[in-house]
Amino acid sequence: MASTPSFTASYEKVGITLPSAPIISLNLLKPGSESSIQEKFILDTGADQSCITFDIFKRLDLEYFGDAAVNVGGITGRSRWRKTAVQIETPFGFNKIVEVLINPQSDDNIVGRELLNRWKILFDGPGEQYTISVP
Repeated sequence: MASTPSFTASYEKVGITLPSAPIISLNLLKPGSESSIQEKFILDTGADQSCITFDIFKRLDLEYFGDAAVNVGGITGRSRWRKTAVQIETPFGFNKIVEVLINPQSDDNIVGRELLNRWKILFDGPGEQYTISVP
């Protein structure tokens, strides 16, 4: 029986005052395109939905997904964000087109629970590393 590919990485510093966090580099593509960019994402178990920055949306020349905006609430308050579709390629073999929110307010890219729930993840806080695989 073939083994499931897995990926292990160390936590990274997010800011000057914040503790280290689980960060993953993902390749992003416009669906149907061959050209990709690599960006860092925070693995955020408290986020319902994954999001990319507006800068990535523009650089990949992505299109809005539908006409409606989504109400998003967080520690900075509530706002309305649009959706798009982007293809992600992971270092552990998960390569799919997924729906993500476009974050107009921050430079942070986030992998939320709608993707995290598809993967098997072991967070080792004291060891400041994580391991991901696709079940």
